[in-house]
Amino acid sequence: MEQLIYDILDYSRAGNDEVEEEEISLREIVDEVCFENESFPDKNIVFDKNFEDVKINNKRVFLYQALSNIISNAIKYNDKEETKVKISVEKKDGLVHVSIADNGPGIPEKYRVKVFQVFQTIHTKRKDNSTGIGLSIVQKIVAAMGGDVSIKDTDLGGACFVFTMKY
Repeated sequence: MEQLIYDILDYSRAGNDEVEEEEISLREIVDEVCFENESFPDKNIVFDKNFEDVKINNKRVFLYQALSNIISNAIKYNDKEETKVKISVEKKDGLVHVSIADNGPGIPEKYRVKVFQVFQTIHTKRKDNSTGIGLSIVQKIVAAMGGDVSIKDTDLGGACFVFTMKY
């Protein structure tokens, strides 16, 4: 119940205009997220060889939250002996494209919209303390940054979350 309350508070604050924008490095944010998730001993987070360290004016706390939710889910729901997460960032057509791919079980196409709805998960048994709000927060944050988020298949075998935002 306590986690649910915290998640609902995070959701209500996501995209809040009261937070100041600042110039931030996407690489720094990803490094912070990876450091915070060091309690997962089997993780293997790699940066794509073409990873661009993009500096953008945005709201650091929200970008951190979005990346943290996606990377944490990639690790938490992974069903392989060794977890792999691949992150890439590129600038194109006035947008920053961030891709986070994993080698987990993936998300079937029929659930790729549902998982962004509040209190929705594709797991029927909740042994992971999931409240079903994390990806809703991601979608709300990305939309507030003028972007879009989607899920596609990946060559790693799992899911690939792709979001775009203006820079």
